[in-house]
Amino acid sequence: MSDKKVLMELEVLKAKRQSGKETRVTLTPIEQEIENDRETWLKRVNLHLEELLKKANRDNKMFRHMAYHYKTRNKICNIRIKKMKARLRRSLNRKKEEDRLIMLVEASLAHQST
Repeated sequence: MSDKKVLMELEVLKAKRQSGKETRVTLTPIEQEIENDRETWLKRVNLHLEELLKKANRDNKMFRHMAYHYKTRNKICNIRIKKMKARLRRSLNRKKEEDRLIMLVEASLAHQST
């Protein structure tokens, strides 16, 4: 009994599927134009896609150039930072030497005055 119900349900589903295939879909005016003149439409789409590809290639080239430019600029800035740090370190060391010499002079003057 249940097998017959299952078979009937399957037949109903099959009939619905077939009736769904037979129904025509109403097309919008743009879709109708595309269907009527498919070749021209495909050419237009192809031209549009080619333009998009050219633009993407130009952008890609520009981005590569920008990346190279900023990498180079970053390297130059890092070199400048290293030079400035070295100069600062040298000047701090000189100041420390001057402070040591001043302390020695003051100590020797204090020792002489006593």
